[in-house]
Amino acid sequence: QKMATSSSPNNPVIDWWKDWSGRTPLVTRFTIQTLAILYVFSWFSSLSMALINIPYYTIMKLELYRLILAPMFCNSILNLVFTFMCFNNLGATFERSLGSARFAWLLVGIGLISNIGFDVFCFLMALLGTYEALFFQCQGFWVILFGLIAIECAESQEPTRQLFRIPYQIPTVYYPLVLFALFSILSGPNLGSAIAMGFGYAYGFGKVEGFRPSLIMVQGWERGCLANFTTQPGFIPSGAALGSGAWAVQDTPSPASMEAGESRRTQPKTTPAEQASPFPGGGQALSHVGGTLSKDAARQARLAALESRGSAAKTQRWPMETNTLVDMGYDEDLANRTLEACGGNLLAAVERLS
Repeated sequence: QKMATSSSPNNPVIDWWKDWSGRTPLVTRFTIQTLAILYVFSWFSSLSMALINIPYYTIMKLELYRLILAPMFCNSILNLVFTFMCFNNLGATFERSLGSARFAWLLVGIGLISNIGFDVFCFLMALLGTYEALFFQCQGFWVILFGLIAIECAESQEPTRQLFRIPYQIPTVYYPLVLFALFSILSGPNLGSAIAMGFGYAYGFGKVEGFRPSLIMVQGWERGCLANFTTQPGFIPSGAALGSGAWAVQDTPSPASMEAGESRRTQPKTTPAEQASPFPGGGQALSHVGGTLSKDAARQARLAALESRGSAAKTQRWPMETNTLVDMGYDEDLANRTLEACGGNLLAAVERLS
């Protein structure tokens, strides 16, 4: 009887999920959930060939859906975690400021404009003789995040803000540029993010007023195609949007500065063994394979690996074209054989592999 009357302990994960779902607006919540679902789906199936914006497939194969779905590509748990950390507060505040319908319009618009601009630039490069540009890739939600951060900084009243723990105050209007420069140093420049950031500045400074839907238009959407969504928990009607007041009432740090500062505090901790290893990666160290190896055995193993790599490199007659096909998701051996059959013609190889 005592066991029947005693209440079972609450599940902290379920409690957190209910609390997060209850306080997060609809579009922000659906976006994060979709990213998480696609990440889990990537465990079982490769989404790169279906979602990533590759100009050759997007334009020449008329797979225009890639222009919209490319920002939703996510195949890294770290990318998903950092996106959640930034977009959870940034997106929620934007949605409270604009309303759910206008915020969804802004997200789709940033993604479309960035990916269309990316494709136009790649085709211009192809016309100038760089045909490999047709297979450049634009994907990931950070494209949209850079656009949102640029808008927030362009409209912000804060004079300066801090990047990570660097003891230097950056003028707020230049904060996205500094962040983009840091990302470019760490992982290379991203043309899609640069285009999104440029559009964000234009939007924030009021240079693209024609892109902003009017209140009457948004209310028409809410009575028409979005009528079913208006009854969902967390939907913010256009009449209930807070405008600039959403930034004043938020109880969290500024979204862009939170994106920079919080990402540093949540980086995964490394074990002492990982810190001691000069070669990061998911493989095992030679000294730990099947017990402890002697120095001579480890040296012979390293020499054998270097020789195998060297022989493999010699057999590649078209290394640049091979790397392009591998980046697109094809097997390296299959890419080499196809290029051999096509005489090194990248376009013909892609046609055959398709």
